[in-house]
Amino acid sequence: MTDTNNPPAFPHVNPSFDDNWNKERQIDGMQLRDYFAAAALQALLTRCSISDPREAANSAYTYASAMLAERQS
Repeated sequence: MTDTNNPPAFPHVNPSFDDNWNKERQIDGMQLRDYFAAAALQALLTRCSISDPREAANSAYTYASAMLAERQS
């Protein structure tokens, strides 16, 4: 099940490997919030002096949540 506020970052369709090769299934991969958090974390680690990994991760997900909220407005 896909959350409409947090869609897959890179969805793609692959054929399913059963007896009927023309069937397709969607592979979601990582969620968009995780992708945004990874980008934010990279920026935070290069531009800020955050030494605590938990604080860095928390900040990255705060930015990611803000980016998702902005997409909805």
